[in-house]
Order: sequence, then C-alpha cells, then structure tokens
Amino acid sequence: MNFRIWIEAQTALEPPKTALGSGNIDNIGIDDNDDNGDDSEWNWDNINKRYGQALLTWANASPYGKKIKTAILNIVFSQQPQIGDPDIFGYEDVGEDKISAEGEATIRVEWKYPEEQIEQKVFNTLRDARKGDLWKVFKIQPNQLWSFLDKGEVFEYVFYVIKSSIVGQSPQLYQQHYNQNAPEGQRFSPDYWAKADEWKKDKATLAKHAAFKAHELQPQLEQQVKEMVEDYYSYGRQQREETEMRFLGQKHVSGLVWKEHFVASVDLQWEYRFRQ
Repeated sequence: MNFRIWIEAQTALEPPKTALGSGNIDNIGIDDNDDNGDDSEWNWDNINKRYGQALLTWANASPYGKKIKTAILNIVFSQQPQIGDPDIFGYEDVGEDKISAEGEATIRVEWKYPEEQIEQKVFNTLRDARKGDLWKVFKIQPNQLWSFLDKGEVFEYVFYVIKSSIVGQSPQLYQQHYNQNAPEGQRFSPDYWAKADEWKKDKATLAKHAAFKAHELQPQLEQQVKEMVEDYYSYGRQQREETEMRFLGQKHVSGLVWKEHFVASVDLQWEYRFRQ
C-alpha cells in the first residue's frame, strides 16, 4: 500500500477551493520574527502582503507545489529512522528495577533531516521555471523567475511557505484564532485545534507521512518491544517468561521544522500482559 492510498482510506479528500494565483490577503500571519523594516521593496513583510495567500494556495494546490513537497518527504523518509529504547510502565509498583505483570510500553520513532540541504534542493528545483508554474503566482514570465527569486527575501519567503504547508500550518487560522494578549494557555480560541485538524486533513504533511512509515514498521517494532519487556520481566527468574502484546495505537504524531532540521516523530504504544 502506498502513502496516497493509505491517506485516502482515512480521510475524504476535498478539492482546493481557491484557484492558483488568485486573491492575496494582507497580513495572513506568516512572520519570520525579524524586523526587516518597510524600506525595501522585497522584504519579508511586503512579499507577505503582495503574494502571501497566492503562494499558500500554490503550495497546497499546484501540482508542481505538491511535487516539491513530495520530494521533500521522500528525502526525509528515505533515511533510516532513529528508534529509541522502549519506555516501560507497569500498572503496579513491584519495586525498583522490576516491572509488574501488566503494563504499557511506548517506543519513539523519529526522522530528522538538515533543513539547509533540503533548501538547496528546493532552490535548484524552483530555478528551472520551464518545469514549474511558480512564475504564474508572481504574474511574470518563466524566463524572469530565476532573477525574481534572487530579489531580497523572495526565495526565503517561498521556502517558508513550503515549510508551513508541509508541517500543516494555516497562517490564516493562526491569525484568526490566536490572541497574543490573552493569558498564557488561553491564547488560542477553544475551536482552533479542531479547525486546524480539519484544514490539514487533505494535506500531505510530515506528520501523516511519519504515521504511515510507523505503520509499516509496527510489526518489526512490536517484536523488538516484546523482547525487551520479556527481558526486564524475566530478569532474576528461573525461566524466561513470554508476554502477550496488544497494540494501543500511535500517540503524539508530529511533524515540524525545528532547530534547522525537518523533524517527524511518532510514539507507538502497546499493552503487555504476562500470564500469572
């Protein structure tokens, strides 16, 4: 089963509601947290106001925008994941360095890839305007795209929009439902998270790809966790005990760009039970 079939089996995909390159919205909420000033024609804020909404639509709806995001996902998930040691939690306290006959075990699977290496690949892909449609967003000719991307912070902003799309962020929702002046813990409106989940349900994101890859790894990881649980439980006993495992699901699925890396992680959790 491939990724697209797996995603389609879990959610009803909806067609994009906005045409490529249509209506831009001022102040859509994308910000690089840097005060660039307003004296440069191609600074971050001006690019945001002039092209922000159109670029977001392009990243989410354009076949070429999707192709670039798929290429990024392939880069991140082509490497072997980092697999942590299982965290084993017994339901009963039976003393130090021991686990009870029933409990839970969780293991984290994580993929990381340097952002700057992906940035260079995206830049080299976008510069070949003949194969793409990004030039339409800026209402220029294909042969003008190369020099256009080199203006001010244009490329940095385009790359930021691609990253926002691939981690499943909606700057419009963020702006509408976030109040910076509210008390900490209450800055998002009560319905923000439900709306954010609804918005990204038909998007190919780092988190969804991580969930799919973890799903593929589940049988292998279950055997690994089972053996470690049995090692812990059987230590000091006369014979090795065998446990039954019940998969509880994927927990804390996430995908983000963090500390100059694309990072995707999934926690998989099982319940274990030894026969008494």
